[in-house]
Amino acid sequence: PQFQTQIFNENQPDFQTWNSKDFLILSEASTLSSGWTTELNKFIEKGGVLAIFPEPNSIPIYNDVFKALKLPQLQAEKINVLKGGKLNAETPFFAGVFENKKKNWNDVPEVKKYFPLQNSTQTPWEVLFSMANGDVAMAWCKVGNGYALISGIPLQDSYSNLTSHALFVPIMLKSAFYAQRIQNLYVEANSSTPIQLAQTANNSEAIIELYLTEEQSSFIPEQRVVGNSLNLYINGMELKSGNYIMKQENNDIGVLSVNFGPGEGLAEPISIEEQKEWEAIWPNLKFLKSEDNEAVFTGIQKMEKGIGLWKYCLILALIFLALEVIFTRFVK
Repeated sequence: PQFQTQIFNENQPDFQTWNSKDFLILSEASTLSSGWTTELNKFIEKGGVLAIFPEPNSIPIYNDVFKALKLPQLQAEKINVLKGGKLNAETPFFAGVFENKKKNWNDVPEVKKYFPLQNSTQTPWEVLFSMANGDVAMAWCKVGNGYALISGIPLQDSYSNLTSHALFVPIMLKSAFYAQRIQNLYVEANSSTPIQLAQTANNSEAIIELYLTEEQSSFIPEQRVVGNSLNLYINGMELKSGNYIMKQENNDIGVLSVNFGPGEGLAEPISIEEQKEWEAIWPNLKFLKSEDNEAVFTGIQKMEKGIGLWKYCLILALIFLALEVIFTRFVK
C-alpha cells in the first residue's frame, strides 16, 4: 500500500511524469532512443533509483546507455555450466534482510544464461550476486545523486527463475526503500550529514519544524532542495536527545530520533593540575592511585560497604565480658 505503481509503454514513455517518481524499473525494453539516455541521466541526477533488466537481443543498445550513464557494461552472453552462485548477503544493500548473514548463500536463483557485468569505469558498486566462476551477474551502483540496480540476468524464464525466486522480492523492496530515503533509526546530535526527505510539490517551499514533545519546544533546521531530495541540516543546533516530530504547515510528516554520539559517557583522565584544584575546592575528596591495584580494590570496597565496624564491636564485647568476669569474681 505504500507504493503507487504506474506502467509506461516503451514506445510511449512519459518523460515528464518521471520527474515526480522515485523508483524507475526498466524491464526488457528493446528500443531505447537517444532521448532515453538524457532523461535517465536527469532522473538519476535528481536522486532517483533505477533498476535495469536488459532485453537479450538489444545488448549493444543497453551498453550505449550504460556508457553514457557511467554504468558497468554487459559482456557477451554466457551459458552457466556450473551450478549455484554466491549471494553477497553481507553487503550494505542487504542490511536488515537476512537474520544470519552467510558468505556463501546456498539458496540462490538457478541461472541458465546471463550477461556478465564489467565495471570498466570504476563506478562505485556493490556486487550483489555472482556466478560460481566469479562473474558478476547483479550489482548495486552509486551514480551521481542516485542509485542503479544493474542485472546481467534478463527476466525471461529461459535465462533464470529469478522472478519466481524468494530473493527477487527483497531486492526490489530494498531498491524501492532507497528511493524513499528511508533513514536510520536515529541521527547523532550535531551530525554534519544531511537528513534526506523525498521532495514533493508541497514541501519545496514550506518550512519544516522539529518539535520536541517532552519540552514543548520547536526548532527550525536549515533546509535545502538538492535534486528531488529535501535535505535538513542539524549541525550546530545542539539538539537534545529525544524523539522530534517533523511538522510542516502544522501537519506531522514524520519522526526524527536524535541521540548523542559514541563519545557520550567517555571517561577521560584528569590532569595533575585539575586534581590539585579539585582537592582545594573539596577537602573531603579522595583520589585512588590507579597504579596500586590493591588500594583501588580496597578503596572501592570501602565506598560500597562503608567501614567495617564489626571487628571493633567484637573486640569491645570481649573486653566487657572480661571486665564483667573480673568484677563478679573479685569485687563484692
